Amino acid sequence: MAARSRTDLSLVVLGLLGWAAAGLFAILPPLNTLKVEAPGSAGGKVEIQAANPAAVGASCGFGIGGGLCFLGAALASRRNGEQRSA
Repeated sequence: MAARSRTDLSLVVLGLLGWAAAGLFAILPPLNTLKVEAPGSAGGKVEIQAANPAAVGASCGFGIGGGLCFLGAALASRRNGEQRSA
């Protein structure tokens, strides 16, 4: 088995931080408040809230980035690309 290095731990921590950020954006997405014309309503405009597309994109990006950090940690733990034999 390959020896562990500081790179392994730093990539795992970075992956966990990325997934935590993705979870934060996924669970608590900031909402945009929009004023939309609505004929037949009093005043002619109604406020609605819509999910922020930037929060959705950030959630996906941090999730993918976190997963890639875990993949990097797995590859960094292998010594010179050798695989263990069964």
